[in-house]
Amino acid sequence: MVGLALTLYRMALVQHAGITLFVDEAYYWTWSREPAWGYFTKPPVIAWLIAVGGALWGDSVLGVKAATMLLYPVTAWALFRLGQELFDARTGALAALVFITSPMAGLLGLAASTDAPLLLCWTLAAWALWRALHGGGAASWAALGLAVGAGLLSKYTMAAFLLGALPLLWWRRAEPGLPRGALLAAALAASCLAPHIAWNALHNHDQVKSVTLMTHFADADGASGVAAQLDWFNSLTQPMQGPRSLSNSAAILRYRETHADWVRPGIMLYGCSPFGFHAGDFTSGDHSAEGLGLKPVMTLTTEIIALQN
Repeated sequence: MVGLALTLYRMALVQHAGITLFVDEAYYWTWSREPAWGYFTKPPVIAWLIAVGGALWGDSVLGVKAATMLLYPVTAWALFRLGQELFDARTGALAALVFITSPMAGLLGLAASTDAPLLLCWTLAAWALWRALHGGGAASWAALGLAVGAGLLSKYTMAAFLLGALPLLWWRRAEPGLPRGALLAAALAASCLAPHIAWNALHNHDQVKSVTLMTHFADADGASGVAAQLDWFNSLTQPMQGPRSLSNSAAILRYRETHADWVRPGIMLYGCSPFGFHAGDFTSGDHSAEGLGLKPVMTLTTEIIALQN
């Protein structure tokens, strides 16, 4: 009940507090207009959820966010059941309460993200695995396979669940019924994922077709420069094919050898010097915005309403 109440409160905030869409949410919304088994950078569940939310709450900000928001109290319930079976009802309730009131759930719970279905599927898979290993029978193995399959269709990070589950299953492989149950779970997970793999094959594997080799020069504006990092990058990527993108604003201005195939200007686009407090560290040249020929693209005008000594 606490989880549902918090979720309804968060939905009211979205509806009435002027909360807008993040960039990724707008991106996902465009996918939801044409439901498919895959998209350029993500598996399909997030787009399906947004499509469902739009059908129920209309073409609005709440419509984009609502379906994923409602997954959080369901995840809390699944955590309660898992904790209850592992320990007792009090422990399960505490786990659910900690989750639903955590800053993570509070922040992610205001957005349509792939993490919402991932967290639910991961929790359901853990619960199903526990039940399967403790006499749950074919139904629990089937639930495990479906949870893993749905998780992989939500976010590829679900594969990390298998890294923990497979050693456990191998360790207990001699138990009666385990090999047959594990095969059932694997078959159902593969069946869930197969249409997504087929979609990628039919679309020439759009998600991995274009690979760009990138690095970020965190000290391009400082005294250390980029030489060591550039050497490391070149040595690691020498056998690899693909366009290279290295230079941020500071590297664009200071190190022409880093420009490669395309650059990534940031703060300089706004007419600001990327060197900031480091502008005086260099022995020659004016590294201020004016000295670099950068022109501001925006101004801020405001009104002073009070002074306090």
